[in-house]
Amino acid sequence: MKRYAENVLAGVSHLINAITGGDARVSLSARVGASAYHGSRFAAVVAKVIDAMLFSRNHCLEHARQEGLI
Repeated sequence: MKRYAENVLAGVSHLINAITGGDARVSLSARVGASAYHGSRFAAVVAKVIDAMLFSRNHCLEHARQEGLI
């Protein structure tokens, strides 16, 4: 059941990223992490919110690296 929930959340993340103009192959977390890395203050705030929601310190930055965005 846990894996199912993770897969659904990953799919929602990709969908939201695509709806907001991003690449459907990239997660929202990775896109936000890459934007924050490149200096976007708005993305840095969003990354902190996502990281806090997931109880992770650098979730967005790590995903940006894993997905090859930085």
